[in-house]
Amino acid sequence: MTRFSGIVDLRFILQLQVKKERNDAVHKNLRELELPSMNNPQLKLVSFDLDGTILRGQILNYAKIPEALHRKISEHDALFFDGERGYEETLTAQFALFAGMKIEEIAPDLDGLPLIGDLDKALQGLDRAGVKCLILTDNPSFAAKPLRKLGFHDIIGSEAETSNGTLTGRMDS
Repeated sequence: MTRFSGIVDLRFILQLQVKKERNDAVHKNLRELELPSMNNPQLKLVSFDLDGTILRGQILNYAKIPEALHRKISEHDALFFDGERGYEETLTAQFALFAGMKIEEIAPDLDGLPLIGDLDKALQGLDRAGVKCLILTDNPSFAAKPLRKLGFHDIIGSEAETSNGTLTGRMDS
């Protein structure tokens, strides 16, 4: 391990710890809510972030792609977190890695995702209270799409350009 990668690893670990502490506090509050008896007519929509919030880890780590591509995605993330690359430049570079791949072949399997505990109960309670739930993420929407089966009404993410189900490697504008 080089000195540089150790720094990246430490930053990544610290980011995960902050997200975990925030998520633990949110989940404690969700467990204490009695959603079926909610009488707040103004609460119509709840949005959830994906990476590190409802999913322990990053969704692209569960895409069915070669390990070398996973490493390249992580390298782009490291450049972004170190301030060496901008947000759009990072997304563009990561999307380019998927060129020529078929969405249905690389999309993560829902069964293999490490989701937070009680997510299904929270979604069911919100649904009973008439609240629509969606996921907002900067990840490619195809990677998050399997989570719709859990009861999310919509997923709003970065859109990948496709041609006949094959990713072109570009973001859809």
